[in-house]
Amino acid sequence: MLACVRVADNDYDCRMRSRRPKLYEDVLLAIMDVCAPATIARLMRTCRMLYRAGPKRLLATNPYIGDTVSSDGSDCLLRSFCLFLMAERCSRFRYLPQLHIGVTWIAHREVANMFHECVLRMSHLEVLSFVADLDALLDCHPGLVDAFARLPRLKHLSISTRGKACFPMLKKMRSRLVSVSLRLWRDKDDR
Repeated sequence: MLACVRVADNDYDCRMRSRRPKLYEDVLLAIMDVCAPATIARLMRTCRMLYRAGPKRLLATNPYIGDTVSSDGSDCLLRSFCLFLMAERCSRFRYLPQLHIGVTWIAHREVANMFHECVLRMSHLEVLSFVADLDALLDCHPGLVDAFARLPRLKHLSISTRGKACFPMLKKMRSRLVSVSLRLWRDKDDR
């Protein structure tokens, strides 16, 4: 009697599995292509295939990293971005063609070190835009000038600055830039 029940249960399970619709990988990836970044991040939590496909789609959306207001400082978004890039044995850097940075100051030393390490690995970066004051950002870590200057594939660079600390970086640039946009501004009391 017990054997008959098991056979019946297994038969029921097989019938139920065959009725479930299958979502093919290409359909899932096509859906992911039209989703907002927050939705892509949620989809990455569902299965291994979407977890591995998500970074390419997230980083292709021209990420903007700005200052965030939090109780522990102004760099929690930058920390999250660096940790995201460094996951999966740093394999995600190849998917980062553009980056827009609006960070004016890095409050924590470990985040500044992590960001420096990330910049050194951004070998596929072609477009870099500093929306906020670059000089203040360069003051956060002594190696950032050389790290930004070593970006090998950089073609388009946009800089916003209040001072002249970015000029040594521009002189050290190793890549062949196609375009450079430099926006300088002064405070009222700046001479």
